[in-house]
Amino acid sequence: MSGPHPGAIVTVPEIAVIDEVREEIEDVRTFHFSFEDPAVAERFRIRSGQFVMCTVFGAGEFAVSLPFSPEGDRPHLSVRQVGKVTRALHELRAGDKIGIRGPFGNGFPFEAIKGKNVVYVAGGIGLIPLRSSIVHVLQHRKDFGRIVLIYGSRSSKERDGPLRGGPGDRAGAGGRVRPARVGAGEQRQAQGRGGQGDRGPFRACRHGRSSSRAIIGSLLAPDELPGQDDHFPNIDDEQRGQ
Repeated sequence: MSGPHPGAIVTVPEIAVIDEVREEIEDVRTFHFSFEDPAVAERFRIRSGQFVMCTVFGAGEFAVSLPFSPEGDRPHLSVRQVGKVTRALHELRAGDKIGIRGPFGNGFPFEAIKGKNVVYVAGGIGLIPLRSSIVHVLQHRKDFGRIVLIYGSRSSKERDGPLRGGPGDRAGAGGRVRPARVGAGEQRQAQGRGGQGDRGPFRACRHGRSSSRAIIGSLLAPDELPGQDDHFPNIDDEQRGQ
């Protein structure tokens, strides 16, 4: 893993002010924030796929993915309440303060997949850590082939929440994000699309538990399956016990 860039906050958290809190689905809230020090905000740069350490003062610190795009998107964290620290975060309101360290991690390898079709596979809140990458490829649409999101959710609210209100939502994407249902009878047709696309083979990025690999395997050829480097920790794993 490469080290943090020069603008990263590595040791002592910097203070960020919560600007807005939005309820997404049950136990999941989005916290829009801005740094208290404008100089810190100017230096803070992220790559899609990175994460930060978030401090809730008096409760603790936890790792959380960055769902916002590096370009033209409001900084925010979308967090599920699963333990002591995230429960304390959910009690905060606009005007309250948190601490941020990071960003950390390598980010998504966009240069390596330029010109290729991209498949995203996620379920439930596993879509949140992929949001930054999805928004990025939509912002740079001409650099990629077909963009396919295979996503399972229990409700339309759960499906739409992580992509709404920003450059990646259906309106912001200029109508390029189109929901579709794929039933068992359509799986054979989906398999036939996996090997070749409009501009070459697909490249898959998955997020979630190992069961998602079986879903991808039904759609892609063996040499197109994601390797270990394409798997990002499930948000439940990041926050377990926090």
